[in-house]
Amino acid sequence: MNLKSWTLNASSCIAQSISLSDQNDAVSMPFSAPRIDSINSEPTSRMRCSRASSYQPSQEAPPVGRGASAMGSFFLFRLKSAMEDRQYSRGPCPFDGCGHQFFGGSSWTPRPCRGRLGLHPGRSRCVATHSIEEPWTTRRLLAWMGDHFESKDIQGHEVMAQLLLSHVLGVEPILLFTDPDRPTSVEELDRLRPLVRRAASDEPVQYLIGEGNFLARAFEVGPSVLIPRSASEAIIQSVLDRQRGRAAGGDVPEIRHAADIGTGSGCLAITLALHVPGLEVVAGDLSTDALEVARRNAERHGVADRIEFVHGDGCGPLLERRPEAGFDLVVTNPPYIADSTWQTLDESVREHEPSMALRGGADGLDTITPIIDGLDRILADDGFFVLEFGDDQAVPVGNLAERAGIGPARIGLDMHGDERILIVDRWVRPDS
Repeated sequence: MNLKSWTLNASSCIAQSISLSDQNDAVSMPFSAPRIDSINSEPTSRMRCSRASSYQPSQEAPPVGRGASAMGSFFLFRLKSAMEDRQYSRGPCPFDGCGHQFFGGSSWTPRPCRGRLGLHPGRSRCVATHSIEEPWTTRRLLAWMGDHFESKDIQGHEVMAQLLLSHVLGVEPILLFTDPDRPTSVEELDRLRPLVRRAASDEPVQYLIGEGNFLARAFEVGPSVLIPRSASEAIIQSVLDRQRGRAAGGDVPEIRHAADIGTGSGCLAITLALHVPGLEVVAGDLSTDALEVARRNAERHGVADRIEFVHGDGCGPLLERRPEAGFDLVVTNPPYIADSTWQTLDESVREHEPSMALRGGADGLDTITPIIDGLDRILADDGFFVLEFGDDQAVPVGNLAERAGIGPARIGLDMHGDERILIVDRWVRPDS
């Protein structure tokens, strides 16, 4: 191979490499890139792309001779200038056999290795250099994470991005917007990166940060308990609506003793204890792991001395702890997902939340039915009962209540206007 043909081959190789860089493949940002060593506190640090090492030249460069020296020097000058002047902000490394993805905010610069002629283009490595002009600020991270989650069809992608970043930074989400240009440290990015990967795989953000909100209060959650949802807030709202009648001077019975069947994280029992002064609650669950989470939440909110957590299924564990006149209030959010509905749920629910707290059998009524049938044994004669059910179960649940004869019953709406709760108020006379 003579010098002229080698020069032409090298030029062709570089031209092909540069043209490849213009292809806008799927952008891989810092949370999905193979390595992100280029994001650090030293803007001049570099990362060699070792993957390019699989691409080797087919021929060794010719020996440097008297005639080759001038041509080689000229070629080296033009080739290095062409390569080093090209900067790329995102996309794949253009060298064959590499496959490394660079993210926005970094650039790669092809750097030739030095051989006998001074240049072996086939052995070039790509180098990612951190851009001083584009640090990973709060603003930039939120924008990228929001776009990334949206591309994965994640619901509430913007809120999810805010929750993850505020969790890593140890601040309330609202404070992210008070200093949007704050640069993120290497340690913070290291903590954020795996959370983003897991969130993009449909793992609930509440499990990732270890807490979920219920009526503006934070509760510890994990895979052993359901994530609190807005539909359950209708249970609390119905109780407080009844209490307002008493506060206004109405002849409404006082609520002194309450029971929570299937307490999970304890959000219902704890919220009731916070809103009803002096209320004593018995909260049961079939999962011992869930009861441990509920106990920690009760301690967190300062009501552990007024809630007794008991292990057991349905109404059973409440019978031994039933006040002489019965419980003034019984609430429950039991498993009610029918088998036919299970596969229609989001993957984040099916794959991560406890199925024992969700699935209610063929028609979704396997747990609801025994609770309604056993209510007479635990509810006071003037007691109040609220049960949450699925948005397509109003008719069968209403029929169950009527057949059981547990008292005046009606169907209530959640905050979205859907029929989601059964309300039985024994203080209301049937003829009133």
